[in-house]
Amino acid sequence: MKPKCLAFDFDYTLASFSGNREALFEIFSSQGVPVTKVVTIYEEIKKAGAYSVANLVNRLMDETDTIFDVDKIYRDHDEWLRQNMRLYPDAERLKSKLDIPVAIITHGDEQHQKMKIDKTGILYDHLYITPEADSKHKFLRELFDMLGGPIAFVDDKATELDAVRDAGLTNEHVITHHIHRDDSRYGFLKAKHDHQIITGLEDLLK
Repeated sequence: MKPKCLAFDFDYTLASFSGNREALFEIFSSQGVPVTKVVTIYEEIKKAGAYSVANLVNRLMDETDTIFDVDKIYRDHDEWLRQNMRLYPDAERLKSKLDIPVAIITHGDEQHQKMKIDKTGILYDHLYITPEADSKHKFLRELFDMLGGPIAFVDDKATELDAVRDAGLTNEHVITHHIHRDDSRYGFLKAKHDHQIITGLEDLLK
């Protein structure tokens, strides 16, 4: 059955990052914050799924006596993001309008995730950003109730896909696709449910 909607995770499903964190940390350490402090706070925020340049600046301002040139930080951060983020080649098709609704369902800080997505030029009909890990099934159910099914959902994280099945959504609701990207941060996670294994988006984006 043809899907009624294509739903995608964003990070390491549609776009990847070079991982040049040293250059990111230098944006802040160059203004006088010890790099060890930047790394510690960055890791705490990242672990909580709340990373954004604004959240990092605010935490550093709260915990140090540094007076930041905030405008420069934002400019440098935008440049860092431009240099380090790229769409996977098989996701470039999403920069053109498809004849099927496209949804992006991503985990992280709302402002930061939307900024990243918008910078790629991807066209989407529905965008959901959640601060809670393994909660994307809530939005897939909303899409199903709105559009009917099945919804094709692609994610590189096994636990997000498993959560869809644990929430009672079957293949009639959501067809889950576990995409294996070479640079995914979640390649070590093993799925407990069966999902379609893919290594690219070509078949979905015909």
